[in-house]
Amino acid sequence: MTPEPQSWCWNGVHKQVEWSADNGVEIDKGWIIKADTLNELAAKMGIDAAELQKTVARYNEHCRIGVDAEFDRP
Repeated sequence: MTPEPQSWCWNGVHKQVEWSADNGVEIDKGWIIKADTLNELAAKMGIDAAELQKTVARYNEHCRIGVDAEFDRP
């Protein structure tokens, strides 16, 4: 009998790990990617910079108006 696959969950990891105050330890471990600009972050992540810019702009607009039109979250 094969065991049930374990699903990864941010909340599960977040609660099981004692995080450093400034996330410096996690950055050093490679758990968090740090960059000075969105273009630099996209390059480090291997994703399209223009799409990341659009995603962040959309998120910021949702924050500004107080409505998450994409996921209906507060």
